[in-house]
Amino acid sequence: MDWRGGTLLGWDRHGAYSRAEHVPPARPGLPPIPRNAQGRAQVREQLGDTPAMVGTLAEAPGIKVMEQACFIDHRGFMAAFDNPLPTVQLYLLRSGGFLRRSRGQEEFIDPTVGFAMGHGQEMSIAHPAGTCDISTCITLDLDTYADWVDQTQVDTTPAFPVPARLDLGHRVLTAACRSGADRFETTEAVHALLRQITTHRPPDGLDRRPDTVRAHRMLVAEVRAALLDDPSAPTLTDLARHAGCSPFHLSRVFRQVTGNTLGCYRNQLRTRSVLEHLADGADNLADLAAAHGFSDHAHLTRTLRRHLDTTPSELRERLRHTLPVPAPAIAPPSGT
Repeated sequence: MDWRGGTLLGWDRHGAYSRAEHVPPARPGLPPIPRNAQGRAQVREQLGDTPAMVGTLAEAPGIKVMEQACFIDHRGFMAAFDNPLPTVQLYLLRSGGFLRRSRGQEEFIDPTVGFAMGHGQEMSIAHPAGTCDISTCITLDLDTYADWVDQTQVDTTPAFPVPARLDLGHRVLTAACRSGADRFETTEAVHALLRQITTHRPPDGLDRRPDTVRAHRMLVAEVRAALLDDPSAPTLTDLARHAGCSPFHLSRVFRQVTGNTLGCYRNQLRTRSVLEHLADGADNLADLAAAHGFSDHAHLTRTLRRHLDTTPSELRERLRHTLPVPAPAIAPPSGT
């Protein structure tokens, strides 16, 4: 398969960001990305000096939906880059994760956390988990962004939480774009998705010393990177040992920083990985359950029902439909 489709992005050996030539893709978005490490290593080798690529899924007035695959495994921060256009870019991850530094703050980004990037805003990223990242970028012109902000009264500068139903709406949107949704349908679906976004974050110990807050956020980022590699494998004791602290301290700090328990966060990662496999055509629920650490397919089904109030078969249909799903099908958030 030729992976050189879309706009090819890369960093040279000194960490400098570059944008290479545009190659027309064979379909909306990007080619299917291999799930196994060997397949992704082959893609990285074929891409050579441009280990990231982006393809357009859909365009509508004031809106552009793109997807990006990043195969960079550099664990340190790369050279900063910015958004040079008069737009606001909203990023939602489907898989993988990275550490983002912007305006003096660091945030670990994975499928449970999205972020916005405004005109001229700089960002630098690192990949402590060493995984391939697949994300969707929704670009809004300033008029569309201003209309959204006026209606929702939110500030999109910081990272924002991505609860289960927002994540599903995001995946349904990308599936609809691949199925040929027209401009009207794309616009309606994007606005339905935007209505679900809130930047409310749990208090992060504002009464504590800044150095303590920073240390706790670094601890949580390290644990999230470890879980991202294989959310089904580590135990709480393993994670605490990896982080160099007690299980009690880790549990307390993780909930204080994220607003979620470690168990809840782990289930969020597992269910979102299941959704990605269902969208790719996985059919065997028993194999999916085993691969993601569920006791059996009934356990997997119960977890999906609890998070999304639907079954694997219904999710598979929504993520692999042949006609665009209307915006009302994207349910409002109800927490995780």
